Order: sequence, then structure tokens, then C-alpha cells
Amino acid sequence: MVDYEDFLYCDFPHPETHPDRLACLGTLLGLSPTSPDQCRVLELGCGLGGNLIGLAVALPGSSFVGIDRSAKQIAAGQEVISTLGLSNIALHAQDILEFAQSATLGTFDYILCHGIYSWVPQPVRAAILQIIGRCLSPQGIAYVSYNTLPGWHMRGMVRELLRRHAGDGTHTERLARARAFLTMLESVPSDRSPAHAYLSSEVRLLGQLGDEYLFYEHLVDENQPLYFRDFAEAAASVGLQYLGDAHQQSTLQTRLGQDALEAIATADVVEQEQHLDYLELRFFRRTLLCRSELQVVRKPRVEQLRKLRVLSLLQPESELVDPHAEAPHLFRGAGERGVSVHEPLLKVALELLSERAPATAPFVELCEASWAWLTGVPDASALPEAFEQLAGSIVRLLGRGFVQLRLGGARAVPVPGLYPLTTSLVRLQAARGNSCTNLRHESVQVNDLDRALLRRLDGTRLLETLWREVLTDLTDGEYGLQRGEQSLPVTDPAEVYEIVEQQLQRLARAGFLLA
Repeated sequence: MVDYEDFLYCDFPHPETHPDRLACLGTLLGLSPTSPDQCRVLELGCGLGGNLIGLAVALPGSSFVGIDRSAKQIAAGQEVISTLGLSNIALHAQDILEFAQSATLGTFDYILCHGIYSWVPQPVRAAILQIIGRCLSPQGIAYVSYNTLPGWHMRGMVRELLRRHAGDGTHTERLARARAFLTMLESVPSDRSPAHAYLSSEVRLLGQLGDEYLFYEHLVDENQPLYFRDFAEAAASVGLQYLGDAHQQSTLQTRLGQDALEAIATADVVEQEQHLDYLELRFFRRTLLCRSELQVVRKPRVEQLRKLRVLSLLQPESELVDPHAEAPHLFRGAGERGVSVHEPLLKVALELLSERAPATAPFVELCEASWAWLTGVPDASALPEAFEQLAGSIVRLLGRGFVQLRLGGARAVPVPGLYPLTTSLVRLQAARGNSCTNLRHESVQVNDLDRALLRRLDGTRLLETLWREVLTDLTDGEYGLQRGEQSLPVTDPAEVYEIVEQQLQRLARAGFLLA
């Protein structure tokens, strides 16, 4: 058995655990969550603090507590906290079972437990829920992720195959044998069966993921998937109920057809969700819990949306000339994903959001501005209908993952300021590695030029200063800039200036630059 201390799992930020996202979903579902700007957050199994530290930097008025049984990981996280000079976060090396017996835990507005529940023995799983039941504030929200059935039945087959072939030994030896077996599976000729298609997709996925994931997901002794209804029953036993899913699109149940939804409409919410897991073969859940006595609004209303802000990273494929035109207007997101929009009001709203991105817009302000653009003269009597229409459209896009909702104000800016600024955490991460946490709490891979710029964005440098320092880097051979298919080196100062300017704009778009 490999000790957790011997082979550490590198952790990253999980955007869906951000208190603003959780508070937003809670608001949408009828709760009155504590403001993310002034809340208490507990993370069970915080690891290196890769998730919690980013939240502490983003929310300086809130306090954060993390526990993990790995003293080595906690020490590494504490070093980062000390370097950043953070005073609103504390990490403790402690076992969850010990923590559950603590006399005075206090209450927390948001409790996070990612990537732990399925991977620990039953007594620890029970302790996790006991801590949440005991420590969650009256309007608090807990986040727990875990592997689920029936989807994990197939993935469990892959796990058993890999464990058999990995055998015994050190984690290095077992990983090597598992990787060799995956390589062998890649060479198996296709028989075009559904089973082979699934196996091939899993093999490709595991080939792209790191050794830590492969080891802790497929080679460790403990990995217990469970049916959602069983998790909900265990949560109910400690005074908790199912609130929703951390992925907003999953919570709103818009991924299935109307016929499928109507077929399960008479069941209670737990059974509905269990049916959805069967229909979608879901293998992983990010469940949100709240107190059992709270009244949850299962169908979002305009009243809830009025309290929220809207974020969209969709960009119009072409200029929006006439929103009343019958032809749909195409908006594209990341990759090849896009949406064709027919409704005139939604066309205008998405155009306005694209101009503000990565900043957000208050839903009320967005609706009023879209109506004014569409009609020329705002008609106050027509606004209630406009609110209802746009609310329905936003909820549908939310269900498809094309927009996000926020409670807090926007900190990210769409264009670089006179003295570009990013967070202290980003500057530290850029100096140490190739992954940085943006203002949307996402881990983003960065190149050499990104790193060179980000580590200097402390709000004291003009664009010209950054340009000159990049020129010095190039002269010293710290990295190089290339252009064209032939990767020709860039040395001309004017061209370097243009590249630096464009890169700063791209970093702003990626959500790295502060107001």
C-alpha cells in the first residue's frame, strides 16, 4: 500500500467551488446565502491548498480553513500562504476522523469536499457528512463530489483491468505496468462494438491525464462509487437535503428532451435525479447540500435572476446589424461550440455581454439596456414582459453552459489598464510554473511570454516598461518569440511591442487582469 505522503496528488482550483458560484446557485434556488465577500469557508481534504489559497486571495474579506492528513502537503501550502502574506486562511494537518471529534468547530457558510468522498473508507465518508451536518450555517451550502453509479460500472471495469495488470510493488512500478497495459490496449484492432468504442475512449483519456490521476483513480485500494439516492439518504440522516448540482447546467435539467423530463416529473427530486443518472449514465457528481428545513425553489424565477449578474464569453461571429432579422445570429464560445440565436432581445443581450467580457453585467441592467437598444425608446410598460422573456432565454443558455451567473461584482477587466495589474497569486505562480489561476478561479496553462508578463503585472509598469523588459529578456536569451509557420525568431523591437500589446489583451480576455 502506497502512503499518501509518498506520492502527492497535485491539486488545482475548482471553479465550481467558488463561494460566489455557490451563493449564486443558492440564490437561484430560493436560499439567502451569506455574501461571498464576508463568509467562512471550510475545505475537507485541501491538499496543497491549490483550491483554497486562490479563494483566499480572491476574497480577502472572508476567512478560510483547510484540513488534510498529509503534513507534507500542508507544509507546502503554508509556505505559499506565508510568501503571499495572507492572513485570512489557515491550513491544518489533521485526519478527518480526528477533526470530526473536535469540540469546537464553529460554523461555516460554505463547506467544500472535492475528490475525497469516494476515495476514503466508510467511517471517513460518514465523518464528512457528520461535519457538514454539524458545521453548516443555517443558509449554508456544502459541496461534495464523488463517483456515481450506474455510469461508473463501465469505468470500474477499466479500473479492475488496470489493477490486475499493475500488480504489487511501489507506485512507480505499478504505474509503469499500468501504462504498458494501456499502450497494449491502444494497439488492439477495433471491432466497432460499443464496448470497444468505450474502452478506446477511456484509454485515450487516461493517456492524456497525469500519473497522479491514474494512480489515485484506478490503482488505489479505495474507490467506492455509489448511487445518488444512497448519498442523498446518508445526507438526510444528518439533517441535510439535496440542493442542486454545482454545474449550473446540470441543476436546471435542460440537457434532456421534454418527453424524458415529463416521464419523471411526478417523482420527488431525489428520484428525478436518480433517473437522470440512469438516462445519462452519469459517473461523477458535484452535489450541493443545504439544511433539510429550508424551502428550495426548483424552478428559477425572474425574482431570483434580478439579484444576479450574467457572464458570457460568447463572441458574435459577425457584426450584429439588424437584431430583428429573421436569420439567426451565431455566437461562438471556446473551441467549436456555438449557439444560433433567433430572439431579437437575446441577440442584443449577448452582443452587450460580449463587449463587457470577461466582466459581468447585472441582469436588470442587461435587460433594460437590451430593450433600449432594441426599441430605441424604452417602454416601461413592456419591461416586465421583456424581463420574463430574457430570463427564460438566459436560463436556457445557462442549462447549455453558454452563460454563467454571479452574485458579486466583476473584478476582471476586458482591456488592459494604463498600469496592468493581476493578483499576487498569479505573479507567484507565473514565477514558479506554467499554470496560473485566473479571476474565474480556473487553472490556465501559460507560455513563456505569458509568464514573463504576468509576473511583472504589479500595477507599477506601463506598457512601454513591460515592452522594454521583454526586449531585455530576449537579449539575455531567457526565452524566444517566433512568428509564422516556419517559427522565425522575432527580434524587431516594433514587432515585439505589437506582440506584447496583443498578449496583454489576450490575458485580459482570459480573466487575468484586475480593475
